[in-house]
Amino acid sequence: MGEQVIHILIVADDRVAQEIYKTYVLLFSKELNRNVEVITISYQEHELENILLGNFLYDIAILEISDNQKGTKGIDLAKSLLKMKQELPIIYISDVQSFRVKASELLGIGFLLKPVDQKQLRIVFYRAVGQTVLQNKIEDERYLELSINRKKVFIKLHAIVCLEKVQKKILFTTKNNVYEERNTIAAITTRLPPYFLQINQSVIVNMNEIICIEGRQVYLTTNQDYIIGRTFQRKVELSYRRFTR
Repeated sequence: MGEQVIHILIVADDRVAQEIYKTYVLLFSKELNRNVEVITISYQEHELENILLGNFLYDIAILEISDNQKGTKGIDLAKSLLKMKQELPIIYISDVQSFRVKASELLGIGFLLKPVDQKQLRIVFYRAVGQTVLQNKIEDERYLELSINRKKVFIKLHAIVCLEKVQKKILFTTKNNVYEERNTIAAITTRLPPYFLQINQSVIVNMNEIICIEGRQVYLTTNQDYIIGRTFQRKVELSYRRFTR
């Protein structure tokens, strides 16, 4: 799969601040010899909606929180991101000291006051990258435990190409085999990492195994292809676009 890209989300209403933080992040990432993809957005409703609707789990988030109504949006966004990925390292940046307590409650990996000191941002960013690299290493070794004919079977998550609901069973397809377990899509989804994407009511695919998406058709490395459900299409497009950046 090659070196994993670290996906970083920067949220600030000031466009100049966005560019400053992005410049710092790219500089620090180069120092660490890490391949990163940086998304910068504001707290505008449509931008936040795209982030949350896409359900794409970022590796690091940098959130600027101000002492006004936007501050509430920042806290709400942090809660939403942590709900999707509780281990997410978040760096909080604020113009008021009082947000330090809230950042601590939300398990932030760092809290910085504006104007941001480059050396301090470098330190907390290095910590965030270190945590991310460790999480990715752990993720690579994760197994999914299945119960098949009353026996426990362990499949490496990265080896699963797709999952398909057929009647009362879930079919787990790898490049070498197909495993069956009586289960539901809803139950399985809670046990899968973020690179698995549900594309319709019955199918979940490993985004690492997608060759291409043409219109509403998803083509996989195993020569399988599936149709994206109409209600899933926008979410699939947003999630896969960010995943492949």
